[in-house]
Amino acid sequence: MTSSNAELVRSYLSALNQLKQGDELAAYFHPDVVQTEFPNKITPERVDRDIAAILDGAARGAKILQKQEFTINNIVEGEESLVAELIWRGTMSVPVASLKVGDEMVAHFACIFEFKDGLIFRQRNYDCFEAF
Repeated sequence: MTSSNAELVRSYLSALNQLKQGDELAAYFHPDVVQTEFPNKITPERVDRDIAAILDGAARGAKILQKQEFTINNIVEGEESLVAELIWRGTMSVPVASLKVGDEMVAHFACIFEFKDGLIFRQRNYDCFEAF
């Protein structure tokens, strides 16, 4: 993919892989962004996050993960939106359920992105975690 939206998403995922936080992460988002996470094993109820909540979540994630990696399986792009099929792997720095420090949590994500002014304006995540 060579479009600016696909490049933006690839760069955003790279920043997440590097556990970027604060202004480095905020640079990818429109000021009026809404990120929606639909119910899953980690988040049992739908959550809508604004930029402050997104950045808070990134900071919390950096405390419980040694590292994380998003691998892109597929990107399907429309004129104003993009769907990314991803595999996420996170190496734990704290125990979570049956996972010990150093164990890996794995999830399959479908993310729908909408853009405004060249930035991520809406993000909807459908996250499916493997058993842990």
